[in-house]
Amino acid sequence: MAILQFLFDSLGVTRASVAQKKISLYESPEAIGPQCVNGNCVSRTEPVSTRPRFEVFFTGPSGALILRCFYCSHQLKVQYVGHTRSRKYCPYDISLGETVREWMKRAELAIFDSIKQAEELRYEPYKSGPQRNIMDEAEIRAAICQMSEQILQGSEDPDRLLILGIRTKGSFLAKRISEELEKSSRRKIEVGEIEIYGTGDELRRLSPLDGEPSSPNVKERAVILVDDVIHTGMTVKTALSIIFKSGRPQSVRLAVLVDRGHREIPVKPDYVGKRIPSSERERVRVKLREVEGDEKDKVVIYSIVSPEDSNQRSALSSNPKAES
Repeated sequence: MAILQFLFDSLGVTRASVAQKKISLYESPEAIGPQCVNGNCVSRTEPVSTRPRFEVFFTGPSGALILRCFYCSHQLKVQYVGHTRSRKYCPYDISLGETVREWMKRAELAIFDSIKQAEELRYEPYKSGPQRNIMDEAEIRAAICQMSEQILQGSEDPDRLLILGIRTKGSFLAKRISEELEKSSRRKIEVGEIEIYGTGDELRRLSPLDGEPSSPNVKERAVILVDDVIHTGMTVKTALSIIFKSGRPQSVRLAVLVDRGHREIPVKPDYVGKRIPSSERERVRVKLREVEGDEKDKVVIYSIVSPEDSNQRSALSSNPKAES
């Protein structure tokens, strides 16, 4: 019965896609944006020369926003949309259909695979619930020191260590961890970063010395993968595929500042700064001075709220300083 239901649903989506008028061909106006789910698509295998492009449809009984890859026809359902002028984002639902159509006409629509992607581009939630701090600067510093100590204790040969941060906040945390490791071990620790959004240079050294190659060698290395928050595990899965595509490391261990649960991929971090229970509607956000400027380091938790009525949806696109 489940298989029949799946076939009927798939057929319904296909027919609706054909029946619906194609709105336009979409390319992200931002440096990063939605990616085809097909790992063998040319937009994934040759990201430098082939930018992701999608046909856009509003389809199905729920009015879902569907992207169909221009190159391989794989489809994905849009989860988050943003407005390029106001720099605000929110979860997509059927009530935003007309608003999103207008954004597309004005070339002001941004589409994101995840909240993390929106935050990488410095978008803020359109509206959020009350915000509370769950880690301050001192607690973050203590967590980094503790994880660094655990990493060193678990390393058979510190000379083989390679600290790789997931860009952007994971990269800054990786650099801080490497600095702590260098203090304790009195040796130079190599540190690099992983770009998971397929913009070309996926694996690179941070601050390479003269004469060094820009990409670190992962072969036979004890890799420590670093990120700010682990949630579903999808980001880590992508980072791991990049690492193993680049070489065969001796081992890969995962260090995260915050583990908020709700895993979709069976990934368990080896080193955790703090475990924070949260609901699916809540967002845990790490704020670092390297990214936020004058703000002190902190971790906050808040809920993300979708625009509730036509006035709020209009404000989302007409007022760059919409409520947050």
